Amino acid sequence: MRAKVCIIADGCTKGDAISAAIAADCRALQASGEFDPFLLSEMCQVTIPHANIRGLRELVYHPRFVDADIRIFHFGFYSELFNACMLGKERVKRILRFHNVTPAEIVDPSQRERIEKARRQVAVVAKADEVWPISPFNGRTLAAMGFQVDLEKTLFMPITPLTERLDPRSKGGPITIAYVGRIVPAKGVHFLLDAFELLAARGHTDVELVVIGSTYIRGYAAGVRARIDRGRLKNARFLGRVSQAKLARAYERASIVAIPSLHEGLCVPVIEALYAGAIPVVSDTAALPETLNGLGRLTPVGNPVALADCLEEVIADIRGIRRNPDNATIRVERGTLSLDEYYAAVSRHLESFSPTALSAELIHRLRALTPSSSPSTGQWARN
Repeated sequence: MRAKVCIIADGCTKGDAISAAIAADCRALQASGEFDPFLLSEMCQVTIPHANIRGLRELVYHPRFVDADIRIFHFGFYSELFNACMLGKERVKRILRFHNVTPAEIVDPSQRERIEKARRQVAVVAKADEVWPISPFNGRTLAAMGFQVDLEKTLFMPITPLTERLDPRSKGGPITIAYVGRIVPAKGVHFLLDAFELLAARGHTDVELVVIGSTYIRGYAAGVRARIDRGRLKNARFLGRVSQAKLARAYERASIVAIPSLHEGLCVPVIEALYAGAIPVVSDTAALPETLNGLGRLTPVGNPVALADCLEEVIADIRGIRRNPDNATIRVERGTLSLDEYYAAVSRHLESFSPTALSAELIHRLRALTPSSSPSTGQWARN
């Protein structure tokens, strides 16, 4: 009999990073043949085994929760369901995949009450048998709150590339800066618009900007869109939420991906940008520096002038690459690199987010937690 794994989350939606991690875990467990995964959440838009439930009471009485050998909690936002981490029997292993919680002071006012509740709910971490942060930064965040965290247990979320592996030298056409992510205050999109306006004033009229992402904080997103649509930002386009195919094409066209966030627990678009041959320019805060790993540019958080200056330098490097692709160099946080050195360094960094490697590590860890499992046969001896 396969081990039963109950994955618990507030929701699993399309285009969301935590949801992508949930789906990746579920599919890796299915593919192994040793585990029987099932998601219990308040909503699910993704094609994985799941049931939608309403509240903690419905969760704890659900057969898939009761019968689970392993429960994996994907924590990144408040949900009553996460209080179930305090429940368990001796044989049930509880694993908390910690995605971090955005600081309340930088979120939209409509979200602050739930964010504050999520910060308090982090206390359920103390009840988990294992805590696996999805980035070292997230692990350090927990440690700073007083929890015992082994950073060696960090397990990155797998990131499936949206494009073929591309080289910066393959880019042509207009120099395009892309923003990819949720269009919310904490992502700092307004700082990017300020910086792009400065670039235009400095004469970079051949550079374009595209803004891509979900718009569920409607007032903020409407303000971003209105600012673009009013025409003050020439060569800027607001695309909003797009299909995976359109997002892949945007990455293929982009020379730069700018992420001016005020907080990130990992930041998937940085890795997607590196894979697609776009140079990331990101804020120097939270998990962004370690996700970037020196393979793009850091800019002071919340400073549109510094962001414009940094973008201007990267634009100059891109123009140099296009003039002389065989001998061009690029300035990144690691220093000035040849394009061959840069491409090789990016390739090594991308291995840390390989779906194949991380799926194998997930399976390995679950086997280690459950010594009664038999990897050779996929059988499970229940206590």
